[in-house]
Amino acid sequence: MAKQEQDWHSRKLWTILDILGYKVPVYRATHPDPTLCGEYNRKTVDIHLQEDHRGDLFAELDAFWHESLHAIEHIVLAPDDRMAERQVNAIALGQLNLLLNNPEVLEFLIKQLHELQKPKDKSNAG
Repeated sequence: MAKQEQDWHSRKLWTILDILGYKVPVYRATHPDPTLCGEYNRKTVDIHLQEDHRGDLFAELDAFWHESLHAIEHIVLAPDDRMAERQVNAIALGQLNLLLNNPEVLEFLIKQLHELQKPKDKSNAG
């Protein structure tokens, strides 16, 4: 993995994910291997996403979701419980398709997440 990590070029910070209090930087970058869509690095706890997906929006979304799942499982699970690559692939693909094919689910999640982010009204506290 260290060799691949060194091959990422022109990296730009895109965002920093907050996963259970852990900060995970996400970089947009280029890699000489065009088949490499993204990479999560367990040592540096960061994500690199290929800058150019040649217009394949689903591949770009899948790469982000896939690498984010790697970050989550690295943070949450013990080393012996971590998922195999095929499991991460299956879950990322399934979750993206769930959201893509069921827009009402995405709308519901966004609405509920916004509600959770609102400050609590303390005037009703007894």
